[in-house]
Amino acid sequence: MRHIKTYNPGQIVIAYSAKKYDFKQSDFWKIADDFLGKPSPLDACKQKIDELLLAKFNILHYWETIKKTLEHAGVSQRKIKQLEDTIVKKAEDGGSLNTAEITQILKIGKDSLGAISTLIGIIFKIYKDA
Repeated sequence: MRHIKTYNPGQIVIAYSAKKYDFKQSDFWKIADDFLGKPSPLDACKQKIDELLLAKFNILHYWETIKKTLEHAGVSQRKIKQLEDTIVKKAEDGGSLNTAEITQILKIGKDSLGAISTLIGIIFKIYKDA
């Protein structure tokens, strides 16, 4: 779970298990976006998925995830604002942002770059589909 959220922080994850856990003590359950116990009726699963998609599949959620990831990586607020301005300008012009441009703005390592590039790509896709 930690690996998934580190390398793809925008990924929506629902933990699903029949085992009883102390939810307050387990990082696994804390990292997940939500959880369901087994057995769960199909309509409860669908409702949980629908709620998470509505809450999290939007530009604001992905931008907040990018900001948190960059802050955790030690990127300055000035660089984050520069990235935001560039994304907005490119999206309004109908363009996109490639990894070379992201690297030029942020000066971040390859570990963070992959996740950030993926999240930015999702933002452009949502913007174009809107």
